Amino acid sequence: MSEEQLKSYYAIIPANVRYDPDLTPNAKLLYGEITALTNEKGYCWATNKYFANLYKCTPQAISKWTKILEKKNYITIKYVYKDNSKEIDQRIICLVDKVSTNVNRVSTNVSEASTNNEEGYQQKVKENNTSSNNTFNNTYYSNKELNDLFIDFLKMRKQLRAVNSERAINSLIKTLSQYDDAIKYKMIENSITNSWKGVFPIKENKGYQQKPVREEEVPKWIKQDTKKEEMTADEQAEMEELLKDFKEPKKEYKPNPELQKRLKEKYKPKGG
Repeated sequence: MSEEQLKSYYAIIPANVRYDPDLTPNAKLLYGEITALTNEKGYCWATNKYFANLYKCTPQAISKWTKILEKKNYITIKYVYKDNSKEIDQRIICLVDKVSTNVNRVSTNVSEASTNNEEGYQQKVKENNTSSNNTFNNTYYSNKELNDLFIDFLKMRKQLRAVNSERAINSLIKTLSQYDDAIKYKMIENSITNSWKGVFPIKENKGYQQKPVREEEVPKWIKQDTKKEEMTADEQAEMEELLKDFKEPKKEYKPNPELQKRLKEKYKPKGG
């Protein structure tokens, strides 16, 4: 590829890649380079040596970045072997989510951009009218259900008169990027249900504890520490079962009334 060709290519790094905390900055940059090299079919065949020369690093570093991109399911890698040989002839890198690299060049000639203020104003109005549709037609997540829900959330934000600017959307995606898809879905769903303009972590009721089935207190004569020399083996076993039954009642537990009576008399506190 010539230097002139390189200059004419655009790299695209979608939000889910940009804000993925598991990717290093260099891996994200490499993903952008892959999008720049992919042709209309969505793949490229550049080697590690090519990327290493481009970014002045080692082929081993490139290999590490491609592996993490593959592991995160942003790219797939296929190998073409030479005829009747196990020697690799070509490596093909494919984008999992095809990214459009057909970006229109921005004219640097002001006279071509607008012939007068009126045309410039009309163009601005046209852009504003289409920006909302573009926002709702974008793909933010490869998971279709998650992406559809996120777009529904953006539509709700619009109804609440929240601005769905690129900066606002990127901020939302960055917040969600800390969680897996299931948690992302719940967070967005909560925001829609409660008509929230933002997304917030799922609160965990850390102080909540399930109430025991039996709410009465453990009698004082039931020893918490059953490792007492004065207890027989039968008494120790029964005491342990009693204690377990009070903390976590078991239907299969069959108490020994006679042994319980003897234990109660033996360990009942004085005056109790």
